[in-house]
Amino acid sequence: MAGKGIANEWGAIQRVVVGTAESMGAAPALEDCYDPTSRHHIAASSYPVEADVQRELDGLAQMLQEVGAEVIRPQVIEGLIQVFARDIGMVVDDVLLRARTISERADEWDGLADALAGLHPENLPEGVRLEGGDLLVLDGALAVGVTPDNQLSGLKTARSNASAVAFLKERFPSREVLPIALSKDDIDPRACTLHLDCAFMPLGGGHAIVNSGAFLRPDELEALLEIHGSAGVLDVDAQQAMLLQTNLFNLGPTTVLSDARFEHVNSALRNWGYQVLTTKMEHVGRMGGLLRCTTFPLLRS
Repeated sequence: MAGKGIANEWGAIQRVVVGTAESMGAAPALEDCYDPTSRHHIAASSYPVEADVQRELDGLAQMLQEVGAEVIRPQVIEGLIQVFARDIGMVVDDVLLRARTISERADEWDGLADALAGLHPENLPEGVRLEGGDLLVLDGALAVGVTPDNQLSGLKTARSNASAVAFLKERFPSREVLPIALSKDDIDPRACTLHLDCAFMPLGGGHAIVNSGAFLRPDELEALLEIHGSAGVLDVDAQQAMLLQTNLFNLGPTTVLSDARFEHVNSALRNWGYQVLTTKMEHVGRMGGLLRCTTFPLLRS
């Protein structure tokens, strides 16, 4: 693909897909939910309406345009949730990969197929399960949230498997690949880490926002911090993680996009020397994702 693609999570954003809520329809039935946060809000009658989600996504897209990024929006597919653009693809270096998602999300790629056709996307091999939220691109390394194959069929929240690790090692031999086992639960949002980007937010200065309770193996978190750097680490609790306070978006090496509600996190970011821009994402968050989840970067400088 043209340009450098994605070398890490914090290069200055130049081209990015932002999800859409247009024509996503009404709240799904409780039994049709495939993430526990949506399930929680449907049961509590607090699941967001389309107009509120679309307003927040349009505001996000406008903010990204204002900082100089080219913004692409999916082609609308009637009745389909297309809010979380991150998970349907990923770019590593100059390679665009089409994710292999759970079946309920398979049609989301169709909304971007025309826009991304010129980038020559590669399909993942048969048997490889990988969604974009589970892949973090670090300097010289890839971190991957994984679930053992014998648990995949029993958990809707298990999205990426061990075969993805083997594939990434072969496809990107110059990068170290770190598998990360995460806590999963289809019902309780405080006990579930849907994707790795709901537990670890790497920043350009070697800092990180972490929910250490999401990691099943503390040694894997230690290895991740050793590779990324531990200039400063903010460990958020399960309630903060449920609100997606780890799921921010790097606009560049020293600029972070956050939600104004996250006062504790934003204060830590500023104390570390980052410029913090904020936008409202409360309604989007009730669907189980936030800033990183709704954005799919195609090019960073």
